[in-house]
Amino acid sequence: MPLTENDDGRTVNVQSNLELTVKLGENPTTGYRWSVDKLTGAVLVSDRYEPGDAIGAAGHHWFVFRAGAPGTGALKLNLTRPWEGEPPTREFRVSLNIQ
Repeated sequence: MPLTENDDGRTVNVQSNLELTVKLGENPTTGYRWSVDKLTGAVLVSDRYEPGDAIGAAGHHWFVFRAGAPGTGALKLNLTRPWEGEPPTREFRVSLNIQ
């Protein structure tokens, strides 16, 4: 089951070398996109956008990470308009407990 915005701020237990999926709401027609800001203890395997059902409707951005060696890590994603250089509109953070 993927992590969602409801998991923001949590500590997540994940087995070493296994995948962790994050699913966040996104509407790229507004210019706002989720991106990885900080990642320790894991690597990004893939990210993709899945559009909504109607033109201009919000969809979901899916990120897949693979946990590294046992220890701790952190994941921070930002929702921004990259060209603006402004602070993120929203942030998604989880702490990783890699076993």
